[in-house]
Amino acid sequence: MSEDTGAMWAVLLMLPALPAVGYALVSRLTGRGRKGRPPWRPGDDPVCWTCAGAALAGHALAATTVVGDWGGMSGVLWTMFAAGCCAGAVVHAYDAFARPARSGSGPAPRRPRPALLLVAPYAFALGFFWLVAG
Repeated sequence: MSEDTGAMWAVLLMLPALPAVGYALVSRLTGRGRKGRPPWRPGDDPVCWTCAGAALAGHALAATTVVGDWGGMSGVLWTMFAAGCCAGAVVHAYDAFARPARSGSGPAPRRPRPALLLVAPYAFALGFFWLVAG
């Protein structure tokens, strides 16, 4: 795979996350979330750490299969942080805009974050293409 192809895929994967990252940053900078929800704090969000691990796995896979050398593992921390934050911001925005329970039907049921099923592979692919692009 060429560097140009990897760069193109890395950019394409980043584009869907940009609105969510923007919302999460505004939430973080203003100190309050939408409708009384807490602001996004990447260090406190376990989704960010889970997706950072997925990005590390994608980065390592790209280093061994595409680059062919563990020495090609440059920029691991940046990739982990960026991919984890992108994925965490997507889940934060999804949770913030999820519909609350209808009035009179009680509180919304507590359920696992289904967006995590989408963003963990997303972070894995982002880590993969980030290394190929770099």
